[in-house]
Amino acid sequence: MQVKLNDNTELDCIIAFGRTEYIQGANRSVLELHFSPEDVTFESLEDVFSPSNSESIVLTDDENNSYLHENYVIRDGIALKNYEVSPPRDGVDGVYEKRYIVTLAQLTYAEAQIKELQDADLDNKEAIASLYEAILGGM
Repeated sequence: MQVKLNDNTELDCIIAFGRTEYIQGANRSVLELHFSPEDVTFESLEDVFSPSNSESIVLTDDENNSYLHENYVIRDGIALKNYEVSPPRDGVDGVYEKRYIVTLAQLTYAEAQIKELQDADLDNKEAIASLYEAILGGM
């Protein structure tokens, strides 16, 4: 599975899970992404999964199907954990492997709308500033 972020960074992902979880005072959609410690470092994951780089995440599976996930900008955690690959049964020990697990939560609808309005307001302010500079330059 491939994970592609806003800045076109692509990472190999072992598996991705989705769920709903109560984070920062709201029930949110959560993406849980698993990475091999052989492929990535904690520091590299911390760098690439910034809020601005997680606004748009495209997951591409092994059959080349792509799935867009937007506004997963709340980083709930990055951790190196023992993940149970195969549970113990019939006297046989379970199989575990170390994985980096990145957990990202999605903005609520209201938060996404507020962010969109704030971005539009910033664009308007920049346009007004540019127009003001153009007027002053013409005088």
